[in-house]
Amino acid sequence: EYSKPMNNINGSKSYSKPPSINGSGHEQPGAGTPWGAAGCPLVPRPYRRSHGGVEAPASLKRLAQDDNLLLGDLDRNFLERVAQPTLVGAARKRLGECLTALPVPLTDVAIPAGFPLQLLSDLPFRSRTRNAVDRFVRSNQPGRLQRPLLVSEVMEWPAVGPKTLIDLLCVIESTELAPAETRPYMPKPVEHLMVPATFREIPILAGIAAWARSESKAETLGDALDLLKEKVTTLEEWDSLAKVRLQDLSVAPPDPFQVLERWVAKLSDREARIFRFRQGPLEERRPTLKETADLVGLTHQRVRQIEQSLMNRLINFCDTIPGRPISHQVDSIQRRLGVAAPQVLVKSALESPPNTPDYSRVFLTLAGPYLRDGSWWKHKATAADDPTPAILGRADRFGRIDYQSARRSLARWGMREDLMDLWLTRNNRCRLLKGQMVRWRGPITDKCALALDDHQRPMTVDEMLEYLEIKRSPRSTGNVLSRDGRFVRTSMNHWALSEWGYPEYQGIAASMKSILEEKGSMLLDDLAEQMHETFGARETSVRSYARAAAFVLEKGRIRMRSPDEKYVYPAESPRNTRGVFILGRERVGLLIKINHDLIRGSGRRLGTPAAKALGVKPNDSLRFESADGNHISITFPDTRMDGPALGSGRPFALAGQGEIEDFLLLILDRSDMSLVARVIHQDDLVPGWALVERLTGIEPGSGMAGLAQALKCEPTQVKSVLYRRGDWTVARAIPGADKGTS
Repeated sequence: EYSKPMNNINGSKSYSKPPSINGSGHEQPGAGTPWGAAGCPLVPRPYRRSHGGVEAPASLKRLAQDDNLLLGDLDRNFLERVAQPTLVGAARKRLGECLTALPVPLTDVAIPAGFPLQLLSDLPFRSRTRNAVDRFVRSNQPGRLQRPLLVSEVMEWPAVGPKTLIDLLCVIESTELAPAETRPYMPKPVEHLMVPATFREIPILAGIAAWARSESKAETLGDALDLLKEKVTTLEEWDSLAKVRLQDLSVAPPDPFQVLERWVAKLSDREARIFRFRQGPLEERRPTLKETADLVGLTHQRVRQIEQSLMNRLINFCDTIPGRPISHQVDSIQRRLGVAAPQVLVKSALESPPNTPDYSRVFLTLAGPYLRDGSWWKHKATAADDPTPAILGRADRFGRIDYQSARRSLARWGMREDLMDLWLTRNNRCRLLKGQMVRWRGPITDKCALALDDHQRPMTVDEMLEYLEIKRSPRSTGNVLSRDGRFVRTSMNHWALSEWGYPEYQGIAASMKSILEEKGSMLLDDLAEQMHETFGARETSVRSYARAAAFVLEKGRIRMRSPDEKYVYPAESPRNTRGVFILGRERVGLLIKINHDLIRGSGRRLGTPAAKALGVKPNDSLRFESADGNHISITFPDTRMDGPALGSGRPFALAGQGEIEDFLLLILDRSDMSLVARVIHQDDLVPGWALVERLTGIEPGSGMAGLAQALKCEPTQVKSVLYRRGDWTVARAIPGADKGTS
């Protein structure tokens, strides 16, 4: 019975072998085997190289009892390993559909040079393939194929498609299993490929060979080692063999970079210049075809043809004995990089020895080709199978990803296990947070929702940012949360998800209103206690907001102000309010010193005297407009505890080219909602009544009497009032004014 697969050291799969007819574990093959039969690969070598990481169809996985079966495993020994003489039915159909859907490896060799054309005609192809082969053989001289025939050339034969190509490649590859006498096209073995005499001189190997020949039917060293592993008792020979150094069993292989350099050195001068110019180090910019053409004096189309021909010749060279070190290096790169690898790993895998040209770009092309994807390199043939978009798409609504499922998907794709986390978190797409993989791209609100869902309780912004390991302004984060309907503020500092059903905290005054609208009149002490218990508000804050226009305080009790109940401003004289000048009925002058807050666009408190003079009522929103179209607003929400607010004076300061320490005078007239604005620069502060009029807005020529009326005081009190309330610039501008502070 067929057993489960095991992973070998090199990553391929081995299976326990079923009993065979001749007892050796192998059937004797003929000169060729039809596709789908044991001894013929189910996936041809070029497809195993280019698409070996693609998952095999489900029917073949069931046949092999291996959920991780890949196309690269379907070599010429697969059916023998699973004890099946042929592949029939749905499995054959599904495999064909899978292979024909893959890109054709056009640059690979289809028929090697030296292949006898007569033998090609005798191979067991399907009818369509045989017809195409016969047409090709008839159009050529009898004998051997003079040069390698590429896949791209076979695809140009009449009536040849992917199915015909796959049949042709697999059957030709099956001839490699035939005995040497049936393979006249193969070169004779060279001396250094034979088992060196030194192997026979190693006592450990000699002992194993003698044991295997006397006690088993093993014919090869591999068969003997398999039998050793199956023994219950540990043999001394096996323990000793495990300690033998590889350098004692073989000579040092030629360096692949040096082998490639020797191959390049045999090219013509023009070919070598084109190859070296176009196939330089990865770190350097690759010259364009036009730049290369200008260098060698050809057209860029001809350079492209030469470059393609050189790469095809190099691929064929890699299949020869002298080019074998390059093939080994390419295989090593594929195993080390997998389907994708970061730049630092690619660089280490392609490091060339000192004083040797850097052909890293060539090796990366032969191994893949691998294409740059940001700071990573991705195998071109498997790029379309990248499961990452599907992994990210399966994240839950808070961005959490099923970590183990994601790793299984990446493993099936062919990614190295130690690179999976780096791959998912590259470019900050995902992040490992407290043991879970989460999507990380997106607004801060998505991340805060994750933090709340992880804790299942209200949190402060600081707590959320600390949990998320994000450095960000808590204030700006809170502002963003307040505009997102997924969140509700449960206290002055805490937030929750709206779906949890917590009562919303809308600010101290608004929350006080919601309680009073429900309960009516109540003791201020009770309201302060409830606000603290429900929303965490401080008692002093509640008592401050109790003075807002929305509320009425009567003998320690608080209630909502009724719509028809008039609001009375607290007593406050302009004599005590800096920068306010009452210029007439519903007409006010406001002197503002330009500072950084004003330039930034901040508003300011209007003040009770100015608000009373302009007749501003609770919940009013007034707009005063200047002759040039600029405007400023006055708003008075009934929940504001410090009275009406004046909008930004920034447009007027900029229009008058005002700078820090200059003055801005705004004259507001409620009768026609007009506004006059002027900037008084420091250079223009020349004492005199003209300056006083420009700073205050009083009528020209009104003098001390006009200024006294604007301040609501006696003329003799003007200077002392100005000094006391902080309007020193106006006081010093009055002719004869003292320079002191009175």
